[in-house]
Amino acid sequence: MNTGIKALVIALLVAGCSSTNPEERAVMGYYSPPWQSGLKAIRPYPYQNSICQEIGYNMVSRDFYDDSKLLVGCPKTEQGAIDDRVAEGGEVVGYIHHWTMIHMPRF
Repeated sequence: MNTGIKALVIALLVAGCSSTNPEERAVMGYYSPPWQSGLKAIRPYPYQNSICQEIGYNMVSRDFYDDSKLLVGCPKTEQGAIDDRVAEGGEVVGYIHHWTMIHMPRF
């Protein structure tokens, strides 16, 4: 009987940790760091703690590079960050391994 009570308590604790917010998106997937995909990450974009990265020119990113725009990469699993970049005027231009390539306007 003692084992059953412990299992019930654990189940209730785990259930209490789940979110009831329907708009909250869970990140369900793995992505490699930019360098493992052959990308040259310059800095986080748009803020220092952001998951997206400004991508520098190299042999892997050259097909997506445009001198008039900033090339930003966001992990494919981070749909919220991708949506934010598009809402800021970005345009999804392709994919490299686990990363979504986005052209951002230069200001």
